[in-house]
Formats: sequence, C-alpha cells, structure tokens
Amino acid sequence: MRGSLEQPPIVIRASRWKAALVAVVCTGFVLLGVMMLLGRPNEPWQALFVVAVFGLGLIIAAASFIWPARLEVSKAGIDLRVLFRRRRWSWAEIGNFRTIAIDRTRMVAFDLRPEAGRASVMGRLSRSMAVVDGGLPTGWPMPAEALADLLNEARARWLSSGATFPAKAPPSSRRPTPRDPPPIVQ
Repeated sequence: MRGSLEQPPIVIRASRWKAALVAVVCTGFVLLGVMMLLGRPNEPWQALFVVAVFGLGLIIAAASFIWPARLEVSKAGIDLRVLFRRRRWSWAEIGNFRTIAIDRTRMVAFDLRPEAGRASVMGRLSRSMAVVDGGLPTGWPMPAEALADLLNEARARWLSSGATFPAKAPPSSRRPTPRDPPPIVQ
C-alpha cells in the first residue's frame, strides 16, 4: 500500500500470491481433465468441460497475476481497476462502506446515495441479492474490515473537498500513425 490519508492518493494492489494459488489449482484441474480425456476417449464431454472451465480460470488467474487489481483512494473518490475494466465512484455517490460475508468470504460492500442516480443492472441485482449496491473484489493485502474502515475514514475526510476525477478526453477522430510527427510540447 502506498500513500496515506495525509499524503493521498492511497494505492492498494491485490495480492499476486492469491492469483498464483488459483492458477496452480486451475492447472491441476486442467491436467486432471486431460488425464480423463486420455483414460476415456469415447466419452470426452466431461473431460472437455473440465478442461474448458478450468482452462479459462487459468487464463484469468494468469492475467490477474500479471495485472493485479488496483484500488486508488484519492480526494476525488475511489478508482478500481480489475483486469481491463475501470470503475470510478466519487465520494458524493457513496453512502457508506461495510463488510458482508458471502459463504465464508468477507468482502467490502457499499451503498450508493439516492442522489447518485439509478444503479446499473448489476447494481440492482446486487441490491436484490445481497442488500448492497456494489462491492469491491476480494484479494486485497488487508482484511475487509480494515479496508472498509479506511474507506469510510477517507470518505468522511474528503467528501467536502469538492475534488473530482479528471474528465475523459474526447475521442480522437483518427488514430496517429507511425509516420505522424511527434506532438510539440511547449
């Protein structure tokens, strides 16, 4: 974890060893599926299903090992990057953070304020199933309770700061080519 409430932003990266552990388990099941396929070549569907499901899990775990999830807590809000997806919530959108338990896994969840607007389809599904509007993935190097406390403290401290995320750059009408001269910086 880099940064602190006194020196923002706070940057937390997901644990790589957990992704490596998932990759090892998936590799074991892929090998088991291959052995099933070699042992019973006349009935390949179960083996192919095992290889396909755990092979996909292996690819995702490897990608999570290479590009671990990243949570940035700043005066503007929280910025969550998981693989190739990025989500941002400003402090004004979030009501509070708390921990919830799904089976034996504890995770940080949050409620959106009514003024934040309509929740996404997944947010409405989450609200109906777990009574929360959203949640952070697991795998952070700190317990869920400590992360929820840190986020609640950051929200209380920075809610009135009025900071916002930078606006997205407008899409370019064309992409630069290798022959384009480099832009001039003044």
